Amino acid sequence: MGEVYNKIELTNTFKDIDMRVLLINPPYDIKKYMGKLSKMAFVFPPIGLTYIAGYLREKDIDVSIFDYQANDETIESVINNFNPDIFGITCQTSLVYSTIELSKRLKREFPEKKIIVGGVHASLRPQDLLKEESIDYVVNGEGEVTMFEFVEAIQSGSEPGKVPGVLYMGDGKISGGSPRAMTADLDTIPMPAIDLLPIHRYRVSPDMRTGDTVGVLITARGCPFNCIFCSSVLLTQRKYHMHSIERVCKEVERFIQDYGVNQLFIVDDNFGVNKRRSKELCREFIHRGFQKKITWWADARVDCVDEELLTLMKEAGCSIISYGVESGSQRLLDYIKKGITLEQVRETVRITKKVGIDIRATLILGLPTETREESLQTIEFAKELKIAQVRFALATPFPGTPLYDIAREEEGFTSDDWTSFSLMSGYVSDTPIYVPKGRDGKELAQLQRRANMYYFFKPRTIMVYLRRINSFSAFRDISLGALRFFWATYFRAK
Repeated sequence: MGEVYNKIELTNTFKDIDMRVLLINPPYDIKKYMGKLSKMAFVFPPIGLTYIAGYLREKDIDVSIFDYQANDETIESVINNFNPDIFGITCQTSLVYSTIELSKRLKREFPEKKIIVGGVHASLRPQDLLKEESIDYVVNGEGEVTMFEFVEAIQSGSEPGKVPGVLYMGDGKISGGSPRAMTADLDTIPMPAIDLLPIHRYRVSPDMRTGDTVGVLITARGCPFNCIFCSSVLLTQRKYHMHSIERVCKEVERFIQDYGVNQLFIVDDNFGVNKRRSKELCREFIHRGFQKKITWWADARVDCVDEELLTLMKEAGCSIISYGVESGSQRLLDYIKKGITLEQVRETVRITKKVGIDIRATLILGLPTETREESLQTIEFAKELKIAQVRFALATPFPGTPLYDIAREEEGFTSDDWTSFSLMSGYVSDTPIYVPKGRDGKELAQLQRRANMYYFFKPRTIMVYLRRINSFSAFRDISLGALRFFWATYFRAK
């Protein structure tokens, strides 16, 4: 297969575009969610922005990325040096207020420049952002093509609101172009502009750390399943599109050769949805010898892997696989439309252990209709599986999901502060964001903390951490993290 870039046909107009675009990952106060555990947190590269930047750059548009979590410069110095015409900000639900404050600041200092916001929350609840005068436009859905056409419109003086996927506030109501369909052929999207990020400043939590430098890789977009707590299916409409194996391998080679990456996080919603393709990908990893240079992890469903695939994943360098187990109650698994059985979980865990891949299981407490007995059943089921790395989260109803609608109908929200709607808060919050009808929030939070503490200090878990110590800094992070976790959890769990 030839260079994937050649698939992109250049327009007659893009070469004349002289506008500059600054893409921004807004401030994120990790201490708010994790307190003394913040130094253990994942500092995640804004991979979505790198794809947009890569697309714009392929079209000869000057683009830069500023990540508040990783850049050591101030945004003022970047703006002064780069002099952008357009600010593009990515926004998750927990960063709504941070995004708004940033937009107000930018609009106050640079009133002539356009501000456009994208990301999950912008797509699902554009009204939360467009009600602010400081935000001119919102991207609904994938951002690569939309941002290019938006820049084209600004350059030519045409109406940006007519661009498919662009929304704006007009006459007190949200207007804009038609929704944009997902990109069917992902290879038409150029390589993500990883070089615009300080790649060595990103890190993973100690329980996932297997190297010094982490890269983030997308091999496919979308998810064909329909879990009620997941916002991904709302954006992708249960469609699933894949990069070619050749394209994926080119990205891996670039990570290794150009950036010295020795650990990769494959952030597909579900690795293994297409088993045949996943097996072919692993075989190509082995053929190219990637397993000698990197380790990698992936998220998967227990019903999307089999022994052959898991064996190939192990041989290809996979060291950790994360399964969304969610509940130890079959009734609740059916209720949340997970589409798996407890027996499937048991069997997949058994096979995964057999082939030698470490398992990281996530479970949710406080689901709608869940009783205290079912919460305890979930905790006991996790113990039965005998997995070293288990994390219990509290149910977080993200906007747009069926879970959000259920929580609102039950009047079960304990807070309307978007800042609380973070996956991290689901792990470490003192108070659940959502309390199911008939449950006590304090009791639920106590159950979660006790369950997490039990797993964190199990000898088997400790051994997993010790195996991942490959430097003094890793030893320091893991030791301090353990102390912080004990301090933050034990006294609250009593």
